[in-house]
Amino acid sequence: MTDDVSPQRPLPECLTRFLSEPAPRPPAPQRRRGIPETPVRDRASSSSRALQIVLLWALGYNLFGFAIILLLWRSMQ
Repeated sequence: MTDDVSPQRPLPECLTRFLSEPAPRPPAPQRRRGIPETPVRDRASSSSRALQIVLLWALGYNLFGFAIILLLWRSMQ
């Protein structure tokens, strides 16, 4: 929706300089002879590893809290 009361102001150059000519891409890495390519680790394995760590941390946290509650419960009797 255009507003006839306020005139259009041009955007500053710092916001529009990459619209006309984007930055050049870095060259692709060249494969060297005699050096085999190392396989890229699966992203799924690293995310599943992170999930295992979080689940183990949560289990330990809950067990520790349960032990504290149990000790407080026994001290009340």
